[in-house]
Amino acid sequence: DGPRHNRRATWSSNLSELTGDAGVLLRDTLRALVLCSTAKLVPVHGHTSADPDELEGTGSPTELALMEMAHKIVYGLKDDSIRNVDSAHAHWEARGTFDFDSTTKTMSTGWHDPAANADLVTVKGAPEAILPRCAGNPGANAGLVETMEKLAQKGLRVLAVAQRTDLPIPDPTDDITTLERSEVEKDLRLLALVAVRDPPKNSSIIAVKKCFSA
Repeated sequence: DGPRHNRRATWSSNLSELTGDAGVLLRDTLRALVLCSTAKLVPVHGHTSADPDELEGTGSPTELALMEMAHKIVYGLKDDSIRNVDSAHAHWEARGTFDFDSTTKTMSTGWHDPAANADLVTVKGAPEAILPRCAGNPGANAGLVETMEKLAQKGLRVLAVAQRTDLPIPDPTDDITTLERSEVEKDLRLLALVAVRDPPKNSSIIAVKKCFSA
């Protein structure tokens, strides 16, 4: 929880105290949120305003909400090795992007880290599209399904974030879009479910006003 368009947040668990697998999972999720995005969100006036944690940027409301979540994770981690969201982007070279598609309900990006000789594909999208593409059949997890249903009942848009690290794309000329999308977005590791509240559309606002004036 926390103010909108701001890095500050209050978490139910202290993020800086997460260690082991939980700490790795959180950092992988942070990296995926940053790398699989079309939004740009930065501190207002370069941290010189009255509120140094206020954010501004460009992108769709959902993309901005996810990037704001990334900023809030960085703020909560208080990790000197991850001072800002750019730290999660450091060293990774782009290897193509499959933009969000209304048919697949997914978006994916390819990356390579030359220093670590590591390859990465980050994917996000509707849970019903992502979960069947994940190893281990997470869609059969009753607790996970219950969590998704509870979030949806609150009027939140639920998205799944995942990754894979076994697709070789080391060469600067490599591009995931030269491959079949279905071959790229498979054998994924589910990282997290994220939930955002969509702002009402203008048509919805007009409809509500008409109801009150009827």
